[in-house]
Amino acid sequence: MHSRIIPLIIFGLLITGCSSTDEGSSSQSKTIEDINWINSCERDYRSSDCENAILEMLQIQQGVGLYAVMQPYEDPEKSEVCLEDSKSDACEGNRLILNSAMTDLTCEEVEAFGFGYFCYAKIILWNKGTVPLDDFFEASLYDEEGRKFAADVEGEFRFGLMTAEFSNDFKIDLNPGKFEFVHFGFSIPDKDLIFTSLNIVGYDSSFRIPLCLKTQGDGSDYDKNKIKIFENARLLNSCTYNWDKFDYESRPAV
Repeated sequence: MHSRIIPLIIFGLLITGCSSTDEGSSSQSKTIEDINWINSCERDYRSSDCENAILEMLQIQQGVGLYAVMQPYEDPEKSEVCLEDSKSDACEGNRLILNSAMTDLTCEEVEAFGFGYFCYAKIILWNKGTVPLDDFFEASLYDEEGRKFAADVEGEFRFGLMTAEFSNDFKIDLNPGKFEFVHFGFSIPDKDLIFTSLNIVGYDSSFRIPLCLKTQGDGSDYDKNKIKIFENARLLNSCTYNWDKFDYESRPAV
């Protein structure tokens, strides 16, 4: 079974007059944080500069408490140990770890989940605020037609070298600065659906992760007839941000 991971960045923000987006209200109101986010992620979507610039941009727009990331796919052959010696035990160990990692949002047939197609993701939830978080969180996917798909996979499943616990909701207790890993799975009718966001909803907080079909960067050479992979659109790897339309646009596949 094909295995992948996440950094999924989650938050919810409604912008007056811009129902489908969350990164600004007009091209005349771009801040230094907006410009820095775009420039940093366009340079290197996997860099810490990109991740930090996204967080700064979100913090300016609203007080960020819960912050979540999906880890982008990392090619083990480009890791330091494999570039040094591709036949070493250290490189082989790194291959096993990275190839078993659950990255981005992956949609495919998953025999362990049951019959049909599923999307699944590992999400790292951080409390970036100043007060403890104590809430139940559920997840849902939205496609380009606005249809909602709730997380409905429950149970413990084996993924490569790891065992993952999936649930339709998670009780999260996080003190400031702490983080927790959660796994969500969604049954879907068609692997070729195009998803535009993954929403995390609690009693007190709601967060939105914009999604972009992965067509560029490491891991973009997957079999698209069998699998669809969606990454965090804010990384600006397979998407760009159009300030005239206040929305993400997919880059052509390369």
